[in-house]
Amino acid sequence: MLENNEIEIIECEYGEREDVIRFLVQITSEEFGFTDWKDYFEHKLVEKYKTGKNNFWIAINKENQVIGTCGGLQQTEDTIKMNCFYINSKYRNLGIGKKLYNLFIDFAKKENYKEIILCTFKAFDRAIRFYEERGFKLYEKIEDEFWYKKQL
Repeated sequence: MLENNEIEIIECEYGEREDVIRFLVQITSEEFGFTDWKDYFEHKLVEKYKTGKNNFWIAINKENQVIGTCGGLQQTEDTIKMNCFYINSKYRNLGIGKKLYNLFIDFAKKENYKEIILCTFKAFDRAIRFYEERGFKLYEKIEDEFWYKKQL
């Protein structure tokens, strides 16, 4: 089990650290097979985070390596999208995801969002359980994409 002083969670601007984008590209392409997401992480998502009431957190280990991410991206005045919520497989089941999630929820409440949405995929059954245990409800399926929402 990791000690608290071995992992730090910090806020950063999306795109501020190139290692964050490399982490996202690596985890989504190598672990999940989404090789076509590279352009999205490197270019399109950077632009989306430049405006609105957004926030982005990273978990780093004692070597300053990114081991987890979670972003909050404003959709409307009342709705925020949780995105880029990933934990390196070596660091799963240590409570890092719960800490990132709690920071996201605190931010959403502080900014007076009324609703959270997120997208996950049918194959990510562990993620689906994580969201459903926290009150997210499935509201749309588009092929293998599962869209969830939660009222705050």
